[in-house]
Amino acid sequence: MKKRIEWIDCVRAVGMVLIIIGHTYAVGFWQNLVYAINVPIFFVLSGYLTHRKTIRQTALGGVRTLLVPYGVTALLIFFLSLVSLHRHVPGMITTANWNHFLIAALYGIGTPSSQTIFHGTVIPAIGAIWFLLAMYFGNIIYQLLLNATHALSRGKETAVLVGASLILAVGAFIVSAVIQLPWSLGPALLSISFYTAGHIIREYRMMDLNMRNGILALAGLLLCCWSAIRGQFWFNTGYATDPLLKMLGAMAGSYFLMYLFKGIETWISMRGLAKLGRLALITLAFHLVCLSVFTDTVILENHLATWGVTPNGVGIILDVYRILLCELATIILAKFKLVRKVFAIR
Repeated sequence: MKKRIEWIDCVRAVGMVLIIIGHTYAVGFWQNLVYAINVPIFFVLSGYLTHRKTIRQTALGGVRTLLVPYGVTALLIFFLSLVSLHRHVPGMITTANWNHFLIAALYGIGTPSSQTIFHGTVIPAIGAIWFLLAMYFGNIIYQLLLNATHALSRGKETAVLVGASLILAVGAFIVSAVIQLPWSLGPALLSISFYTAGHIIREYRMMDLNMRNGILALAGLLLCCWSAIRGQFWFNTGYATDPLLKMLGAMAGSYFLMYLFKGIETWISMRGLAKLGRLALITLAFHLVCLSVFTDTVILENHLATWGVTPNGVGIILDVYRILLCELATIILAKFKLVRKVFAIR
């Protein structure tokens, strides 16, 4: 078994917290900043860790670690949604409910889409686990590029990867303006730029703790903040107010977060946070169940408003509540062997 890298698991844990915040309460600049990093960071980390493998190895390995968790989570959400619907409105479960779920699960996109080329047909969303499909196909596409550049020197290989990722990103933005591709293939194409960013960070030793890289990391934070000021970036739908700036800002913010935790690791132990990072898939699944089925935040929000808490105060409390709930549930669920097996947790 490969040794876990503590700071990488810590970054995964923070990325998952940002996903929860993004789905619970974040507005304006802070929303833009959260969405600039929360999903891209996972692809940058993957690019940083990924080495050349066969396409068969990548595809089969992804079935176990990505597609199985996707399918199990989707089924769980559907079952609990039906239970919730029957409890609140007995007798309202119809064929339309089944069709809605099947289309959402099989099409696999994160946000409902009205497809213009299909005369406004509405495609329902499966929710936050679109990320697993995008990573599955992103892994395969990225390995295709790595294998294609196998005979090239380091500099030329990186140049080809950058060029290919730019072409794929432009194509993804253009296509996504017309149609959300099935299986989250649009964000999968966009993700290649983030894999490539991770590759560059590793190949050019940008994680070494020195003055030059420290300055680069701070510059990355500033660029990420500037991109958040300038507008929005929706990874799952392939939309950005300024695509080039938003992509660069997401890469730069991810690099800052990575460098920050690499530095913190040299000062203090972060084993607890790293453990949550290793269990991030369980957290994602439970969080999505919360979003799709539970009404706990609505009830809490109504009570807080009744008590006179300001809207921003309510939002912050909801963020803290949902983070604590999801992480506590993760720790409890991870104690069950079946759960660890389903989500490929070692």
